[in-house]
Amino acid sequence: MTTDNKDNRLSIENSDYAEILRHAVAVIEHARTEIARHVNGYVSTAYWDIGQILHERKIESGYGVLYVKKLSP
Repeated sequence: MTTDNKDNRLSIENSDYAEILRHAVAVIEHARTEIARHVNGYVSTAYWDIGQILHERKIESGYGVLYVKKLSP
């Protein structure tokens, strides 16, 4: 970084800017990956729980097929 004498402001050199930008993009990509991982985990758990409910009520392999169809989007 250098000081701009005119307004006594700090200016960022191109190499510093590129490094800051790369770091910012990496932080955002990491956050997106973590969010997706958590969301996918919750969705998988929800589907597993629904499957468990259906299994416990014996709504599989033909029995209660209308319930499964009704529950499906």
